Amino acid sequence: MKIGVPLILLLLGLAGCAGPRVGSGGPSSSAQPAAGATAAAVQTSPAAPPAATAAPKPASVTTADLDALARRVFPGPNPAGCGNLASCPVTDRLRARVEQLSHTPANQPGPLAQFCRCQNGASGMSVTSEADESGGVAHVVLDYGGSFTSKIDLIIVRQPDSRLLLDDTQCTGRGAGTSLYAPTMAACGT
Repeated sequence: MKIGVPLILLLLGLAGCAGPRVGSGGPSSSAQPAAGATAAAVQTSPAAPPAATAAPKPASVTTADLDALARRVFPGPNPAGCGNLASCPVTDRLRARVEQLSHTPANQPGPLAQFCRCQNGASGMSVTSEADESGGVAHVVLDYGGSFTSKIDLIIVRQPDSRLLLDDTQCTGRGAGTSLYAPTMAACGT
């Protein structure tokens, strides 16, 4: 009897910890409630978040991509600029700057064509490009016949949606001082 009382108290204590009583009010076995509780916990727990999927890496910018964009900026047989600025593949920043430059001050010659910095279109054009992950540079040579050419670098940037847009132009090899954003417009002809 000395061993029986503590054993009964132990079983009653375990039954109380095991959860609700099943059946006629007697203690339930500790294996069944534990399994039932685990199944209930699994059913009511929120679904595990899906594994994070890495966004696909955008395709690398190629020189062909940059060449094609340069030919959109300088289209046609007598390239001078895109014409309709609204449909031109340029950044909002560059569009605003070109619109600003289109308003010529009094006593100045008429506005320059958008990107050639000229008043007339060229008779021909060639382009070679250098690509990098953020976009690249399209080196454009506009040929006006004879020995006169205009060499312009188109600074092209990749947007978050992977589109390529023109963001600036500079005279080839002459640096940021010839940018369209510079206070004074530089001619790129030679």
